[in-house]
Amino acid sequence: MSLLYKPDWAEAQKHFAAWWQGKSLGRPALAICAPSDHPRSFPPQPPASPDTTPEAYYLDADRRLDGQESWMAGRAFLGEMFPKFSLDLGPGSLALYLGSRPGFSWDTIWFDPCLDPEDPESAALPVYDSENLWWRRHRDMVRQGAERARGKCFMTIPDLVEGLDILAALRGPQELLFDLYDRPEWVHRWLDRLGELYFEYYDRLYDLVKDPTGGNTFTAFHVWAPGRMAKLQCDFSYMIGPDMFAEFVAPELTKQCRRLDYAVYHLDGPACIPHVQHLVKIDRLNAIQWTPGAGQPGLGDTRWYGLYHQVRAAGKALLLLGVDIEDIPHLLCEFGPDGLFIMPTRECESEAEARDLLKRAEDWSRRGP
Repeated sequence: MSLLYKPDWAEAQKHFAAWWQGKSLGRPALAICAPSDHPRSFPPQPPASPDTTPEAYYLDADRRLDGQESWMAGRAFLGEMFPKFSLDLGPGSLALYLGSRPGFSWDTIWFDPCLDPEDPESAALPVYDSENLWWRRHRDMVRQGAERARGKCFMTIPDLVEGLDILAALRGPQELLFDLYDRPEWVHRWLDRLGELYFEYYDRLYDLVKDPTGGNTFTAFHVWAPGRMAKLQCDFSYMIGPDMFAEFVAPELTKQCRRLDYAVYHLDGPACIPHVQHLVKIDRLNAIQWTPGAGQPGLGDTRWYGLYHQVRAAGKALLLLGVDIEDIPHLLCEFGPDGLFIMPTRECESEAEARDLLKRAEDWSRRGP
């Protein structure tokens, strides 16, 4: 498979395959971007009309794709960095398909709860609704992106989100915290149904975006896999302890992983670190992506080395998105290249700098932990 904006894609695939197995090919997987020495011609995007609303912008697939391709045309994608289109409607678009109403701002999209705050048990369990307005709009946008991406780049699966995070969007986070104590069986019933519905939508989106080998990419997490792959998460777990994680989250993640070929978990914030003890026991979970959160030290800080050792000791790969370049040799000295995927915090200033970084990563890797 060849891509217009990534001529060496076949080589990158080999590094991805090794990373998913917790291995490496002489260096860590590295996603590096730089201004291209030979930029391609693409019409610049005209400024938006002052009357454009955030909602109109998010739903204008052509304009969003034009902006993304204009950026791609001027970039070189080195190592395991690859060009992609993304047409997310906020993190957690599964909630839209199930009845939540969206709120749009220039920075994000949020979802209003749609279950009766006083009597949630009166609500029927949701079903797949092929005629839901937001599902039809979003599916058509993804189809449009996939058609335009063919031969040039990837179209990513949107950030569906699952489990307690979606139930919190439908119910309200504060209300759901009480539900975990007051009506745990209700929560379990909804989680079971949401787990099934997740794949009603995932499977249809996967069929739209999968590449000729059956591989796919997933939203903003910069990874490709040679099969059905998704990013999983439970940001709601920031507010619960490990016992509740074991009861309400880990079983649902386990079921999801069994229906995927590859899965990476988005671990967000220090309060979620105690849940790693449960995550590493999920056999079909391949990798963990760590986000320290606002006000915390960066990904290369030694404060997180204990977490990284815990993940790697369990045989899981690490996805580190946003590492200061000066921290990369220290990470490789401590952990070696196996099972390590790194994306620097910034673009390189030139293709020459990017290629030099790839070469230096090989040298740092040879020194080993």
